Amino acid sequence: MPLKDLRNLILLSIIWSGSFLFMLLSIREIGSIPMVEIRAFAGGAFLMVLVIVFGKMTSLVQNYKRIAVAGLFNSALPFLMLSYAAFHLTSGLLAILNAMTPLFGGLIARVWLKEKMTLPRIGGLILGFIGILVLVSDDLLADTGSGSAHFLAILAGLGAPLCYATAACYTSLYLKNVDAMASAAGSVGTTALIFLPFALLTWPDPANVSLTAWASAIALGVLCTGLAYVILFRLLASVGPTKTMTVTFLVPPMGVMWGVIFLDEPLTPSIILGACIVLAGTFLATGVRLGKKGG
Repeated sequence: MPLKDLRNLILLSIIWSGSFLFMLLSIREIGSIPMVEIRAFAGGAFLMVLVIVFGKMTSLVQNYKRIAVAGLFNSALPFLMLSYAAFHLTSGLLAILNAMTPLFGGLIARVWLKEKMTLPRIGGLILGFIGILVLVSDDLLADTGSGSAHFLAILAGLGAPLCYATAACYTSLYLKNVDAMASAAGSVGTTALIFLPFALLTWPDPANVSLTAWASAIALGVLCTGLAYVILFRLLASVGPTKTMTVTFLVPPMGVMWGVIFLDEPLTPSIILGACIVLAGTFLATGVRLGKKGG
């Protein structure tokens, strides 16, 4: 992986690391379906402005069918599953389930795209997942309740990364030569259209929703969806699905970093060790090279 793509991978992990925080700050006041709609509408509107400004509308129109299919698996289904899982699972368990994305992605890419899986890459994927387990071990041990680990919520938490991995492989196969901005706008816009009627039926009373919840839902759309998806589609076109999906290994350490810096959360030995293991696994799985060229 060239350093340019590695920088984009790290930038994407920094942006996405705030998604769970914004989700938790908004979902209980706004509700699952309305929050998904706000996220998709805000992200889609932001992306459509970029598409119009940079003259990418032709690419979007010419490829809208394939983009819509990608949007179903890349946005609509996983957004709904994650919003449901966030109601019932701890952040640590969510991080572990989400870290299944590159493992699913590697398996699907091997079967569907016939992508070569070298021993270092396989080892890196396994090492990265182990690092996530170590990273969130304190959170898991502190959670003594069993109600949060609801069976359907766990299935939803697993379904989201499975959808992400499927979408990544589909995008790499059918949208590789489509402009990243157009793909992102169409993908998120499709989700907004799908959930609009359901969101209107379950829309919350504005008097019961705080400014923080509204702002968090909009930030979730513009930053963690709109901007993030442009970077995501560029990475998929550049380095393929397996390497791109390792970003989910980096998201939990970045999220912990923000908690330590801004929320005065403790920096425990397990966090430090887990972060180091995650980084090592990511480097192995992506095949990072310290030169301008890389695999």
